[in-house]
Amino acid sequence: MQFWLSNQYSSLEIYEVCDEIFKIQYNLNKIEELCHNLYSKLDNQQIYETCLQQTEANIEKVGLDLYQILQPRRKKDKHFIT
Repeated sequence: MQFWLSNQYSSLEIYEVCDEIFKIQYNLNKIEELCHNLYSKLDNQQIYETCLQQTEANIEKVGLDLYQILQPRRKKDKHFIT
């Protein structure tokens, strides 16, 4: 095959094409790396959002629990004040 190519193209043209192929391969590897990093960041963001939602739910629950704990005490305190 190389013999056939060398009859039609000069060595310089063949090397230039090989060089371009290596550049394309390098760029494809960089794109693959960027995509991998992007997917990783998206996964991390999804985990973060899930944790944030869970934290918000826990804060609401704590608020309700605290209200339920303090409500009888407030009623008791009102009886002593009046």
